[in-house]
Parts: sequence; C-alpha cells; structure tokens
Amino acid sequence: MRPTVDADNKDLLEVLAALSAEGTDITVREVARRHPSLKNASNFTRNEKRMQLIAGAQQHQLSARAALERPYAEKAAGLAEQLTA
Repeated sequence: MRPTVDADNKDLLEVLAALSAEGTDITVREVARRHPSLKNASNFTRNEKRMQLIAGAQQHQLSARAALERPYAEKAAGLAEQLTA
C-alpha cells in the first residue's frame, strides 16, 4: 500500500491560508492548482478530511467577506436616506 501524500494536510493548510490572505476564491480546483503534490481535484473531493478543511476555509472566507462588506452597505444605506431627505 502506498503512503498517503500530504497525510497531515500541512501543504493543504498552507495553500488555504495563502488563498485566504490573497482574497482569492477558495475552490477545490484552485487548491489543486496550487498544491505542490496533489494536482487533481478528485484528490480532495474523495478525501473527507480534506473536504472538511476546504469547506471550513470557504465558510471562514464568506464570513470574513460579509463582515468587511457590512459597514459599506450600512454607510451606503445611510447616504441614500440622507440624499432622499
């Protein structure tokens, strides 16, 4: 039996952190493009632990983006009300 490549998911976590820091959308295909040894999306989709890590990173990215957009949306709404008045 072959040893599992990136068994501790260290490289995967580094790729996810880099994507998050860059603000790049976290997708399985993008992770596969950037991963140093696993180059097929199926290497991630067929592994439950890896998919959990990717899904968690995607959720974190969505939450962070929503938190950043909220003040701008509130400010825009306030400005619209002031213009209407």
